[in-house]
Amino acid sequence: MMKYTSILLLNIFLFSGIANAESTGTDAPEAANKTVSSPAKDTAQPEETSAGTGLSADSATRADERDAREEMIARERAAREMEARVRAAKAEAAREMAIRVNAARAEASREMAARVRAAREEAALEMAVRVRVAREEAAKEMAARVNAARAEAAREMAAREKERAARERYYRERMNRY
Repeated sequence: MMKYTSILLLNIFLFSGIANAESTGTDAPEAANKTVSSPAKDTAQPEETSAGTGLSADSATRADERDAREEMIARERAAREMEARVRAAKAEAAREMAIRVNAARAEASREMAARVRAAREEAALEMAVRVRVAREEAAKEMAARVNAARAEAAREMAAREKERAARERYYRERMNRY
């Protein structure tokens, strides 16, 4: 945040400097026009004086042109510096954004891994409960079947025993008759 504020302040100062230079540059040609136009208006002076004024007007014009060139060069330099600063600021912002995106991705990845781990643990616990319940139900069903089979076997054995006892009585009675 501090970087952006300082860059903003630098940009404001730079643009105000360019604006001042532009206003100074527009004042210079007006001054040159006044200097050039004053010898033309003042034709009543002697020839020596007008020749000297013409030379000073030429040197003033050259100085104005030189100043205008220097000002234009300064503007171009300021524009290049501004472009470089803008590129640097964009690059810095891109780096910071990349860092933030990578941090967000890493955080999301950690959160997703934690969620997956929690879901697996929950599923494992649920599966263990289901297995335990199924084993208990199977054990109860098996015990019920075993008890039923034992009861059936006991009934069959009791029925066979009755039949055997009845056959023995029949054989004894028959043998006793002989």
